Amino acid sequence: MVALDPETGAVLAMVSAPSYDPNRLASHDTGAVNRAWTELNDDPDRPLTNRAIGGDLYPPGSAFKLVVASAALETGEYTAETEIPGPGTYDLPNSSAVMNNRASGGTEPCGPDDASTLADALRQSCNTSFALLGTEVGEDALRETSEEFGFGQRLEIPLSVTPSSIGDELDAAQIATTSIGQYETRVTPLQMAMVAGAFANDGVVMEPQLVQAVRTNDLSTVAELSPKELGQPLTAANAAQMRQMMVGVVEDGTGTAAAIDGVEVGGKTGTAEWGEDRAAHSWYVGYGQQEDQKIAVAVLVEQGGYGSRTAAPIAKDVMEAVIQP
Repeated sequence: MVALDPETGAVLAMVSAPSYDPNRLASHDTGAVNRAWTELNDDPDRPLTNRAIGGDLYPPGSAFKLVVASAALETGEYTAETEIPGPGTYDLPNSSAVMNNRASGGTEPCGPDDASTLADALRQSCNTSFALLGTEVGEDALRETSEEFGFGQRLEIPLSVTPSSIGDELDAAQIATTSIGQYETRVTPLQMAMVAGAFANDGVVMEPQLVQAVRTNDLSTVAELSPKELGQPLTAANAAQMRQMMVGVVEDGTGTAAAIDGVEVGGKTGTAEWGEDRAAHSWYVGYGQQEDQKIAVAVLVEQGGYGSRTAAPIAKDVMEAVIQP
């Protein structure tokens, strides 16, 4: 889990589990430190890996639809109310694979006559809608927008962050699956918190920073957090449209478990497939704001199943720690 201040980029919280006791590596007993180091490195659960910013990274599943929707709005050819197709199934181009419209495998179409508005497609998390939308928007626009969100950039917060990425030289079927956060799309929770933060900051992504200040032994300040803009994937007007659509997800869509009474909460759930006979990863990506209180959050539960059931309630708890109605 990663929580950010959308306006400054300050890292409010960062959690990677399983964790470990760092005191075991800070002993004056060299032998004990070496034994602890070996034990931690040999642990198959990899507690030394900070999953929030590195490791093998994760497919984002439907949480990536936020990036696709942003790219579509930025073309100037779409708004939240633009009608887009959403058939119950979609035969992937030049492939024998068939995409179902629902994460559960359901083939119900997205709206009457196999179509809905962009806002409704996001609210219902319609796979075929976003596969077709991403294909229409195209790889170049998807890549440009994702890079403005921070994909592909090597960040130091000051800990090193593994860059998030989408695949290269995608064919139509690969663009379609990329557009629902699958194929070779791989992200860190930090990157997805940055995506959420852009919507709460009028379309501007701030560089994430973990250290508030550095002081000498007499508490004189040597350096302190200075907000820095990293990119602007969408205009303030389009960011406002994204917030409107994300609020719809929480009020009457897949993200209702993240709702907080009296607080504007917008988000997107994700259920990311990542291997044969393995439970899907659970995602929630979103923001909460009330007056001058703001937070952007990304929650990933490994093999947690549906994001609506597992990750969204955790995100609610995190947001409530910062925003008090």
